[in-house]
Amino acid sequence: MFFAFLFANFIVPFAILSPLFANIELLFAIFMLILNFQTFTRAIGENAHQIDERFLPQN
Repeated sequence: MFFAFLFANFIVPFAILSPLFANIELLFAIFMLILNFQTFTRAIGENAHQIDERFLPQN
């Protein structure tokens, strides 16, 4: 009886909600990837003048 209660209350709702959790995790991974790419390109844009001063020939 206890195992039937456990199965009905925990395993079945988790089986229903697990695709939803998988989609949330996928969306969170995509969001973190976009956020990381934005910070990377922003760091390149802020340091562009230092890169120019370092690598362009000094006349």
